Amino acid sequence: MTGAGCLSRVMGPVFVSYIYTRYGTIWTFGITTAMMLVSMVWLQIIEKRLKVPDLPPVPPPPVELQVCSSQAINGKSTKEEYAPLQEKNSSNCICEEK
Repeated sequence: MTGAGCLSRVMGPVFVSYIYTRYGTIWTFGITTAMMLVSMVWLQIIEKRLKVPDLPPVPPPPVELQVCSSQAINGKSTKEEYAPLQEKNSSNCICEEK
């Protein structure tokens, strides 16, 4: 698929410039219009077979920083303040005593 995209980016301008130089604008735009119509009809035909893939749910982003307490921000932390946090094993907060 990627190779076809690269090839079309290389050969597309060469093809269009050759048709434009040889046959003029009517053929250039006519061939481009015909290719677009064929693509649109083809998409309408196979549209019923297209299906959205079932993807697993995306997990929430990780928390980068949690503040354990407002007093810790001011540099006034006490041992009693961290006691409830140390009892919870499911907390992602890592608190250190000063």
